[in-house]
Amino acid sequence: MATRHPGDWGAIKADVPVTDMLRFHLYEASAAWIEEYGDPDKEEDAAHLRAYSPLHQVRPRAEVACPPILIDAPAHDDRVDLAHARRFAQRLRDAGQDVLLRTSETGGHGGGETSERAATDIALTAAFFRRTLLRAHKV
Repeated sequence: MATRHPGDWGAIKADVPVTDMLRFHLYEASAAWIEEYGDPDKEEDAAHLRAYSPLHQVRPRAEVACPPILIDAPAHDDRVDLAHARRFAQRLRDAGQDVLLRTSETGGHGGGETSERAATDIALTAAFFRRTLLRAHKV
């Protein structure tokens, strides 16, 4: 939503995002998604995937301003490789977009977080949205 409809949002949190639709199938568990998403190695599928792949849709802030984005991904997710979050955050930074990347050594794709990590996540997410949205409305 940040790259396809940036004007519709004041801020976005992306949890464990799949952002590179042209290389997703090269990561450990992700080849199983080809049936659902399509095969990036087939030109017809690749053209469709590129059209909405968040990593490939990032544009310079001078062209379009994405809303501030908080990307949150655990380092040990067994389904979505952390590289998706890291590469997306870097591409956004390089384009001059407002992005924060948070990674952790606990938890995984389906949870497994400590209670402390879950509470911290709620607090940081609330603070991110409060700061970002109040700043946008200058309250």
